[in-house]
Amino acid sequence: MINAIVQNKQGETAVIDLTVHYHEIYKELQSLGYYGSPERLFLRDEEDEEYSVKLYSDSDIGNSMILLLNERVSLYDAYLLDLAVTNAREEIKTDLEQNLLHGQYTTFSEVLDDINQMKIAAAETKLTFFCPLEATIYDDEGYYSPASNYTISDNRDKIEDMLGIEQLPDLGDMAEYVGEHSGIGNKLIYAVWGLEEICGEVYGKIDCYLTEALNAEETEKLREAVCGQNSDGFGESFEQRAIKTEDGELYVSFWNSSSDYFLYTESEMDEYIQNQHGQQMGVM
Repeated sequence: MINAIVQNKQGETAVIDLTVHYHEIYKELQSLGYYGSPERLFLRDEEDEEYSVKLYSDSDIGNSMILLLNERVSLYDAYLLDLAVTNAREEIKTDLEQNLLHGQYTTFSEVLDDINQMKIAAAETKLTFFCPLEATIYDDEGYYSPASNYTISDNRDKIEDMLGIEQLPDLGDMAEYVGEHSGIGNKLIYAVWGLEEICGEVYGKIDCYLTEALNAEETEKLREAVCGQNSDGFGESFEQRAIKTEDGELYVSFWNSSSDYFLYTESEMDEYIQNQHGQQMGVM
């Protein structure tokens, strides 16, 4: 929907359709001699700028999105917004477009947040899985050691911020990946990875928002698909993200190869906590 006109000081110009793959944006920018990240290319059109960026659209929806993008945001932000709106689920797309047309948002980040909230609202039920976390600290001297639960808990906000970045629209719709791999398809409308503290210990939490309740076989297939993402997909990517802490770089994983690893539903987790601590999750 949104197009960007990028021009260098030599007057060379590239017109970039922001619905293309992210790598295509890089190629277009490199044709102008820009080899940095689109995250550092701000939407500015001043004579003293080495690269100027202007946006336009041929659609009312696109123009409504452009109104939310100012010179303090980047070409990458514009790309994220276009991607999120263009690929919005059919269950929410009409309401989302109406909200844009009627000026219900003041920033592009409000749109991204509302898309997630609209998917949650469109779901009929939710299935949550829990798993243990494994973390490693690399100190300033290059030595690494296992991170304690205290370290994970003390840096929870930073971990959750990194989880949010890892789940931005440009990295793909996790519900689409998991829905396809589990065989439940569009029954899974939204899947989000987060954290939950239970009896003083922080666990991984994966919330799966569904259009209808799953039977036992579908639940097991979904569990397998989520476990696969924890080990080889989303989780593998996330565990390579360095999280800056006072003790060094923290790396967090939603999976490990030990026999103690599990991926429990809420009822299974409740039973596990009762066995471990003698109390239920709901009364902690």
